Amino acid sequence: MACAPPLELRIGRRGAWRGGVGLLTALSCAAVLAWWSAQPDPAPGWAGTVAWVVCAGALACGAGLALGQPAAVLRWDRRQWTLARDGRPGETGDLGVAIDLGNWMLLRFVPAGGRGFARARWIAVQRRGLEARWHVLRCTVYAPGSQAADPS
Repeated sequence: MACAPPLELRIGRRGAWRGGVGLLTALSCAAVLAWWSAQPDPAPGWAGTVAWVVCAGALACGAGLALGQPAAVLRWDRRQWTLARDGRPGETGDLGVAIDLGNWMLLRFVPAGGRGFARARWIAVQRRGLEARWHVLRCTVYAPGSQAADPS
C-alpha cells in the first residue's frame, strides 16, 4: 500500500475563516433579533432578555472562534498525524476531512485516546497562503493510511 510523503504545515487563521465566522455570527444575531421583533406588542420582557443574551453569546463565541484560535503546526511523518499549538509539544492522533470545498477544507483531528466530538480539534485550512503545498496537503489527507480509522 502506498503511503503519503512526510508533510509539515504551519496553519493560521486566515481571512476566509474569519469572514465565514463573522457572517455566521451576524446571521444568527439577525435571526434572534427578527424573532424578538416579531413578538406581539407589547413584547414580553423575557423575550428581549433571551434575544440579547443569545446575541451576546453568539458574538462572544464568534470572536473566540475567529480570533482566539492559535496558529498550529500539522505534521504527517508517514505513520501518524501530530498537531502542535502554542509552542506546546504536539499530540498525535487521527485526521479526517469533514468538509472539502476545493479551495477550503475543515479537518477534524482526534487526539489518540480521545473519543467523540468533545475531544476533536477542528482545523480550517484554505488554499490561499498554502498554494505551493495545497496539492500535497490534499493528497496526504486523502491517502490510504493517513485518514482517521473511524470518520464518524
